Amino acid sequence: MELAEGFIICNPSMKEKILKEENVIKNYIFLTQEELEKRLTFSLRPNAIFQLMKHYGFSYSLALEYANAVSKLEDKSYSNPKLDSIVSVFRYLKENHLVEEDALFLFRLKQFPVTFIDPQPTLEYQSLKKLTEQYTKVYEVYPQDKNYTPLVYEFKTILEESLFVMNQIKELLRKGISLKDIYIVNVDEEYSFLLKRLSKSYGIPLEFEGYRNLLSASFIKQFLDKCMTNHSFQSILDQLDSKNILYPVLVDVLNENELLNERPLDCIEFLKAVLKNKKYPQKKYMEAVRFEKEAVLFDETDYVFYVGFNLVSAPKIRKEEGFLNDKELSLLKKSTSYDKNEIEYKRLKNWILSTPHLTLTYKRFVKTESYFPSLLIEDLRLEVIKNPKLPFGYAKLEDELRLVGLYDLYLKYGQWHEDLEEYGIAEAQYKSYDHSYKPLSLETMQKHFEDKPLRLAYSNVKLYFACPFSYYADRILGLNEFKPQMAARMGTFSHAVLEDSYTTDFNFLESVAKHKAENAIESKDEFFFEQMTSVLRNLLDFNQKHEQMSQLKTIEREAHIEVIKDTYTFEGYIDKLMYMIQNDEVFAAIVDYKTGADIVSLDNIEDGFHLQLPSYMYLLSKYPPFAGLKLHIIGLYLQKVNIVIFDHKSDVEAQMAKKFMLEGYSVANPRLLSMLDPTYEKSTYIKSLGIGKDGFLRYSKVFLESQQEEIISMVEGLLDQASASIHDGVFPIEPKKINGKNVSCTFCKYKDICFYEYEDLKELSHKPFGKGGDANGMD
Repeated sequence: MELAEGFIICNPSMKEKILKEENVIKNYIFLTQEELEKRLTFSLRPNAIFQLMKHYGFSYSLALEYANAVSKLEDKSYSNPKLDSIVSVFRYLKENHLVEEDALFLFRLKQFPVTFIDPQPTLEYQSLKKLTEQYTKVYEVYPQDKNYTPLVYEFKTILEESLFVMNQIKELLRKGISLKDIYIVNVDEEYSFLLKRLSKSYGIPLEFEGYRNLLSASFIKQFLDKCMTNHSFQSILDQLDSKNILYPVLVDVLNENELLNERPLDCIEFLKAVLKNKKYPQKKYMEAVRFEKEAVLFDETDYVFYVGFNLVSAPKIRKEEGFLNDKELSLLKKSTSYDKNEIEYKRLKNWILSTPHLTLTYKRFVKTESYFPSLLIEDLRLEVIKNPKLPFGYAKLEDELRLVGLYDLYLKYGQWHEDLEEYGIAEAQYKSYDHSYKPLSLETMQKHFEDKPLRLAYSNVKLYFACPFSYYADRILGLNEFKPQMAARMGTFSHAVLEDSYTTDFNFLESVAKHKAENAIESKDEFFFEQMTSVLRNLLDFNQKHEQMSQLKTIEREAHIEVIKDTYTFEGYIDKLMYMIQNDEVFAAIVDYKTGADIVSLDNIEDGFHLQLPSYMYLLSKYPPFAGLKLHIIGLYLQKVNIVIFDHKSDVEAQMAKKFMLEGYSVANPRLLSMLDPTYEKSTYIKSLGIGKDGFLRYSKVFLESQQEEIISMVEGLLDQASASIHDGVFPIEPKKINGKNVSCTFCKYKDICFYEYEDLKELSHKPFGKGGDANGMD
């Protein structure tokens, strides 16, 4: 293809072909038609979409629609509400310097001619060509008229169609055709799903697009989670692992969209939309079968398979469903859906006649849905070969799958197939499916933790002991989905206000206003955040009253404690640490705020259950400021921070105080308890705590001081055990059953993918906390 040096307007595939064919260096400047139009008129700054969302309250998709539409209009009144709204948006963009013009481009354009390769005769193209001709000479290059007549193959199912294509590719490879000269056109999601599987079975590399949607990556979820509470992107980036493969992708997104100076909380919805469409970085094959989304120009040496040659998809039928309807497009002198469908039909027809080594295939059914062949078959009078025989011998696994499928039909419906007689299923692993988790190799696990050492916290240790497979799905595969739900945001809000309450210059209303602005991001949030504000006001009064009576006057909030060991780091945050240091002894109590309905128990802690409170005990034993001091842990508590529904038949204040009482375990030592709670004999501060004539009441949740080191040692042993198993890749499907109840699967997000069977359940005996099985922990 002889081309004049200068601007070449084509798609990326054609650019690659031209560069591959050229033996000498030529002065080519490649642009797509869209890029040329933007250079000649204007383009929007990268952060225009975000600014539209921020200014107008648009969703990402609506902001994108407006951004795409502004280039189709002039800055004038159309007496049409929708068109005038687009003009209004365009004016906002210009006023805020979000529109850019490339003034220097016109000088470059005058120096070189422009060559359009295979342009489509749309109204948009005619307008662009006319505009370009005002500055320079324009050439058009079209494929030569030929009269190839490809064969068409009809298949009953999409699987048979895909198998045929892979068999044909295998034959081409046997004949010495290079992988880089083989193409598959018109591949949608259904074909892509099948071809990925067949690619492995046949040993044929196919160059798929990178998987989109980075939201499923744990690294991205960690980033979005930090956007909820951090005030700058730079501080978030400083906290992330810069060696992670997605770190540079994230930095590029922030830089490209000019977000670094924006408040992270304001950007979450925008970032979620952008990252959902971002591709995972992937390795490129030196040689592979290539995909093309649409029919492009091919060389004489190329072999092309056009799949899905069905009605509606060949050619693709455009519907009047865009932001601008056909009536509005016609008013703007743009091509309507009818115009584009007519052009696409003629274009595909000419392409078929002009493409050598072309094979067309289509299917009749996908599951229960029927498909019809393209009208182009009849128009071009192409020969159709219906249900050609699919030979065996190209891929052993696929051969076996086909044969056992035929055998199933015979067993269920008595339908005998001649292939069963010819090949049989003696070597096929019929009914041998094993659902169990296959351990990862030590090499794989070592590589996983090479640049990202294992970090444990109570939440993921809890997952591991409940069922190792749930930890694997959540933390190794990263299948958990980031959802900034209102409950989580309300929890963040409550924690922040409670943390502020211990600062010297605390102002309740200022703190509430600040943190509500950061977390109440949806209109429906307002009511619930108002209710929580009332709860927090009363909770602070309750806490202050009892803290004044307590001898533990030093209060730390959000105490971050890390225990660094050879193979892992265990970390946690203690919401409120109350303590007193006296004569080289520390007297401390731990309070964790909870917006939810957690079960307060120490039963079965030796099996890894209910480790939250014991893990705080372990962390406190490693707290650097207490090093060398004798530690007395007086109590481990949760304090529920929930919206309260009152029974107005009784005293409201008494009800509220009861809801705010600490729930947890206290040391069975009156002298120590009195330091924290002087009312311990009939406590008004700690739930289920009291003393009768025979000692602590039966329902009191207490532990012996001698059990403190025992619990700490038990937690450390469980952490070591979890770390060793995780590093070794031990993630069996092993839910736990206690007292006849499956305690692992009830709220598990991954039970639909593990396919556990009854024998996978591990039966554990109920082990109430306390010496000798006494639930009170008393002798």
